[in-house]
Amino acid sequence: MLFMLTFIVFTMNAQEFAEEFPEYKAKAFNWGGKLGLNAASPVINSIKISNIKATDISTEYKVGRLASIFCRFNGKKIFIQPSIEWQYSAGDINFTLLQTTVVPATEAGKDATTSTVSVKHAATFKTNSLELPVLFGFYLFKEGPYALSIFTGPKMKYNYKVRYITDINNTSEKYKSDSTPFGVNIALGSSVSIWRLFFDFTYEFGVNEIQSDFSQVNTNTKVDDNISINKRTNLMTFSLGFLF
Repeated sequence: MLFMLTFIVFTMNAQEFAEEFPEYKAKAFNWGGKLGLNAASPVINSIKISNIKATDISTEYKVGRLASIFCRFNGKKIFIQPSIEWQYSAGDINFTLLQTTVVPATEAGKDATTSTVSVKHAATFKTNSLELPVLFGFYLFKEGPYALSIFTGPKMKYNYKVRYITDINNTSEKYKSDSTPFGVNIALGSSVSIWRLFFDFTYEFGVNEIQSDFSQVNTNTKVDDNISINKRTNLMTFSLGFLF
């Protein structure tokens, strides 16, 4: 909401800014920064916990955040924008596991029996990453202080801190150590610029599936669990930035 209010205020006064500061005309080179929010929606193809495969997998996003610095090489109709970006993303994964219970022998002489039931569980993931996007943009409209553009490009990702927290075994268990911290995404988006202020909407998706293994951090139970996840990384971001 704060981003949108700021954007509207600058929109109303953009022409006045351009007239008052004529030196802020289009440049061949800019640098800038942006802050924003994200929503992670990974595509989970499979989850195994202690070699037990989960079913009925669904995800729910939580609001994350991002910060970026970049430089931009401008042409008449195109631009190239390499940048360095930090992102924190989080979300919940809901799934079902088959759980085996033992019914003890009775005094009547019946032997002990086992039964298998489906139990719903949830896991929360938290990811911190450093990213290197290189975006190639095209101006659909560029007149005075106003511009509308679309862009796309690859993004190299390094997940330097990943945590999963589950409710399995009736307690909170934490897992870390992503065995595949590197990834490649493709970003697609659009941008509205007014004077030096701009608002970006970006959607990015993983190029390939990533198989990741996590080991248990805290052992609240006597069972040493592990998590194996096969997934693709999808992410939506909304950001507000400024060009210098």
